[in-house]
Amino acid sequence: MDVDAWRLRGMAVLPGFQNRGYGKELLQACIAYVKDAEGSHLWCNARSAARNFYESAGFTVEGNRFYLPQGGNHYFMRLRLRETKLS
Repeated sequence: MDVDAWRLRGMAVLPGFQNRGYGKELLQACIAYVKDAEGSHLWCNARSAARNFYESAGFTVEGNRFYLPQGGNHYFMRLRLRETKLS
C-alpha cells in the first residue's frame, strides 16, 4: 500500500436515516478531503452488504471476501485517486 493511501473506517448511517443520500454525501466529502490532501488511494474494509454502495462510488474489490469476528463478511475495497510515482 502506498504511503499516500488513506483509510476510511467506521462509516455508518443510523438505520432510521439510511436511503436518504446521507451516506453518499458523507463518502463524497471524504473523497474530496483525501483528494485535497493529495492522497493516492482511499481504502476500506467494506461489509458485504455495503459492497454495491462503494462500487457505485468507484471503489473496486481487491481480493476475496474475508471474515472479521466483530463485523462479519467484508471486502477490501480501494478507490484510486491518482497514480503514484515510483522513486
